[in-house]
Amino acid sequence: MSDNVVAGAFHTAYGDVGFRSEITGEGIADVTFERNGVVLSSHVDWVALRNDLAASDHYVVTSDDRLILKALSGSLVNDGALAAESPAADNLIRQANLWGSHPEVQVSNHAIVADPERGWTKLCGVNNYTFKHDAASHGLQSEYLAAGRYETANPCRDRCGPGCSGVGTSAWTADCGNHDRCEQLHASSDCMDEFSSASDDFSFAGNCSY
Repeated sequence: MSDNVVAGAFHTAYGDVGFRSEITGEGIADVTFERNGVVLSSHVDWVALRNDLAASDHYVVTSDDRLILKALSGSLVNDGALAAESPAADNLIRQANLWGSHPEVQVSNHAIVADPERGWTKLCGVNNYTFKHDAASHGLQSEYLAAGRYETANPCRDRCGPGCSGVGTSAWTADCGNHDRCEQLHASSDCMDEFSSASDDFSFAGNCSY
């Protein structure tokens, strides 16, 4: 383990996942997760703000995949031996959050490209925000709800990652909140539009400093 490479395996009652994050060039990170012979990978370019996702052919993300990857992210941010500010660890946690939030549908190998002009709407310290989702399968819906730590019924819906902890790598953004709101009301497979909108936030949006 170093600032440029973090690798290991995570074991749970629901299955295991191997992981590796390596800084392979200036602003370039290659992150992989392996489960039962299936590889999920992210090639992250911080200069171009581009993240190329890939998976084994025709692979469908399962509920166990999501559960294990979110648990891995939580374990990583609570690991006192892991310096979350190191580039390899930062990208590993971000991509565990991203893949752990991927809807339970077939992975479509594609590139996530952040728009440097639009960026993302960060909700650091925001009390209330109108979370909305508009997946084609259920039409536009919106609701004015408490955001971040102010939300007690479903805490921290706008965090790009599991839980409420300010430790570790995660942003708090409108798109991540819209994705959380969609999954609160619908199956993850109905929230692909929201996931796609939030995917650049998971990869590139900066942390809030709580």
